[in-house]
Amino acid sequence: MKLAKEQKLTKEDLIQLVVKNIRGKTRRRITREEVSHITNRFLYELNHAFLQKKHVSINNFGVFRVIKMKDQFGRHPVTGATMVIPRHWSVRFKLSKKVRALFD
Repeated sequence: MKLAKEQKLTKEDLIQLVVKNIRGKTRRRITREEVSHITNRFLYELNHAFLQKKHVSINNFGVFRVIKMKDQFGRHPVTGATMVIPRHWSVRFKLSKKVRALFD
C-alpha cells in the first residue's frame, strides 16, 4: 500500500491493512473477502444509523452526530449569483480526546 501526496487512505487500503495485520493473530486465517465483507457491513450499518438520524459513538475514536442545517445563502461558483441552499441533514464528526491527543 502506498499513500499519495494527499495522504489519502481508501477503503481498499484499509482492507489490505487489516488483512496484513490480523494474519497470525487468530487461530484461523481470515481472508481478504471476509475482511471486505465486514468492512462493507460496518459502513452499511453506519449509513443506516445516519438515515435514522442516530448519533454513532465509537469509544476511543469519536462521535458522529446527525444535525439539521438551516437555510443558508451561497453563491453560484460560475455566475456569482446569490442563491438559497435549502435546509438539509448533515453528519458531523468529533474526534475523541485520545485521538485528538495524538495530533498535539
